[in-house]
Amino acid sequence: MKRKIELFLMILPYAFLGLYIDAKYGSLLGYFLGIAILIFTINFINKNTTILPIVVGNIISTALSLELTKIFLGDEWNYYFKPFTAIELVLVIMAVVLAIELLVFMLNRKRFKIEKYWQDTLNQDEIAIREYFSHEAIIYWHNTNEKFTVEDYILANCKYPGNWSGVIERIEKLEDLIITVVKVCAKDKSEFHHVVSFIKLENGKIISLDEYWGEDIESPIWRKEMRIGNKIHK
Repeated sequence: MKRKIELFLMILPYAFLGLYIDAKYGSLLGYFLGIAILIFTINFINKNTTILPIVVGNIISTALSLELTKIFLGDEWNYYFKPFTAIELVLVIMAVVLAIELLVFMLNRKRFKIEKYWQDTLNQDEIAIREYFSHEAIIYWHNTNEKFTVEDYILANCKYPGNWSGVIERIEKLEDLIITVVKVCAKDKSEFHHVVSFIKLENGKIISLDEYWGEDIESPIWRKEMRIGNKIHK
């Protein structure tokens, strides 16, 4: 449902709606509508690694706005939008919006989003994961004494059996180094793990990744018999 709402908002002919409301009712509601849509698209870009849906949505929205403007805002309304005609103003609005969206996307490309990275990793999204890594990146799984190239790591991660979810329990940042502690669990609750990841960035991309995995298990019998310590989580 959320995805359908997002797609609907992307193709909404908001340039026409804004002009129509402004022309017919003489209010600023049309401008507020445009600002609201722009805020939505910027928020979408911040949460996603691709701008393609935004560009396609902008093209469809522009086409719809132009057609509706021809039908409902004829030449008699051009005086209202001087120095532009209604059609020209639609094109100006859409061009400005697209330019802002592209600028936000380009600025965002250099900003590494750790929460989104873990979401895509746990979802085993091969295409999305590849975008986070430099081509020369090396990935280390120290517990199993394995070293991977980016493509090998993606294969190992995305072909790992089962469906997974997780919770980021801790994030520490030090210049270009991000350290995370993540609780990873199988969706069927058959396995629980913790992973500590040292993520080294260069120009907004992962250049090296060191991970230490551990299975969540009960404390050993010998330590239970000593009756020392307490459970962290009941």
